Amino acid sequence: YLKSEIEYIQNSHEKQDIAFTKLWTIKESIMKYFGTGLSLEPKKICIDMQNGIHAFCENFLCNNIYFTQYTVNGYYITVCSEYDKLSCKPESVVL
Repeated sequence: YLKSEIEYIQNSHEKQDIAFTKLWTIKESIMKYFGTGLSLEPKKICIDMQNGIHAFCENFLCNNIYFTQYTVNGYYITVCSEYDKLSCKPESVVL
């Protein structure tokens, strides 16, 4: 699946750095969802962006998790949860 991630970044209608950032936020949200942090290597998480967002992970079952992406004040955020629809949207980003 790494190949599909590279193809997504290269063929995205967005600039490559934005496409990469969005892909990274998906991986980061999975690490937070499972509570592993970076002990779950990002290379072990494969993202397929064809027809929505689908994740595959070497050590965890990702079948029943969903992703909601937001752009807030120029920042890209991905929320990973067991709910396919989230009713709230972040209004600000605190650094």
